Amino acid sequence: MKQHDQLGLTEESVQMLLMQRADLRVKVDLTISRLLLKIFPEKPVRKFIFKTVLPLYYKVGLKPLIRRYMSSCEIDFQNLKPHLDINKLECKILDIGAGFSGISVFLFHFLGKKTKFCLLDRDSVTADWKIGYHHDANSFSSYNSFPLVKIFLKASGLHHNNVKTIDINKQPFPENAKFDIVISLLSMGYHYPIDVYADGIRKTTNKGAKIFLDLRDGYYNLAEVENVLNAKATLIKTSKNSKRYLLIRI
Repeated sequence: MKQHDQLGLTEESVQMLLMQRADLRVKVDLTISRLLLKIFPEKPVRKFIFKTVLPLYYKVGLKPLIRRYMSSCEIDFQNLKPHLDINKLECKILDIGAGFSGISVFLFHFLGKKTKFCLLDRDSVTADWKIGYHHDANSFSSYNSFPLVKIFLKASGLHHNNVKTIDINKQPFPENAKFDIVISLLSMGYHYPIDVYADGIRKTTNKGAKIFLDLRDGYYNLAEVENVLNAKATLIKTSKNSKRYLLIRI
């Protein structure tokens, strides 16, 4: 199997990454893909895009793709960095809707080797391609493989003891754990309701814990979000169709 020497990104990994992060794809391809899906919503078209169009990136543009992905993760990290406590000896982080969790690489090297990550996502590839906001989290598409994610993270310097994965399709939310930081970027609140994991977040975080959340514009009242998470929000980033908040548990 072909594999990138430095980051352990197989061709299958790249295909999944491009499905997870449409912003990494060039505008022409993304426009054509969306048009095809709109005109021909049947599964064979989605399969054609996944099996034919996306592999072209691996063959002709792998390095630029990796640079775009890691650059976007670093930008996210730099946005979070001023709000992180570097003095904490062992930080426990929950990443909801983690995908390949490239931001974990930057957090690990910044916060230290004792940092522990719990990556929560679906370990599966759905038969269709659904984007946008969904009022039911189960109706949202998934393109993820935890075995491939672990290869990528290990190649990026994270030891397997630092990473735990939760396949939410088969495993319960880790309610017995305690987390110092919860991250859900372009996932909960952006693609599906925060109510899905709000109760679990409250149970697994104490006063002072930090929650980083992207909220899609037009779907949420901030006061209600603060109430359901029992946290106080501060705006830290504004994007085209969403806002990122730091919520500190109270």
